[in-house]
Amino acid sequence: MKTQLTHCSLLPKSFPILTKALFASALLLPIAALAAADAASEPATEPTAQAQRLIESNCTKCHGSEVYTRNDRRIESLDGLETQVQRCANSLELQWFDEEVMSVTHRLNSQYYHFKP
Repeated sequence: MKTQLTHCSLLPKSFPILTKALFASALLLPIAALAAADAASEPATEPTAQAQRLIESNCTKCHGSEVYTRNDRRIESLDGLETQVQRCANSLELQWFDEEVMSVTHRLNSQYYHFKP
C-alpha cells in the first residue's frame, strides 16, 4: 500500500507565502542591481551644475573660455589645473572650499582638458 504525502510536516504552513516572497525577491534583485549600476555610472548632476555655475560666475566672467580652448594652453596636467584653479580662487579672494576647487577642476578637465587622473 502506497502512502501519498499531502503535506510535509517539516515545512511551515506559510510555505506558499514564503515561496512567493522569495520568488518576488529573486525577480527584483537583478532589477535593483541594474538600477544601482546605472545610478553609479551617471555623473552627479548637482555637483556638476554647481561647478558650472562657479566657472561661469568667476572663471569665464574674468577671462572667457578662450584660455581653455587656445592652442598654447599652459596647463599640462590635472595637478597643474588644480593648482591654477586654486591660484585663481585665491587671487579673486573667493574663499572656496577644497571640494569646490576639486569640483571646478574636474568640470574644466572633463569639458576642456581631458587629462587622465
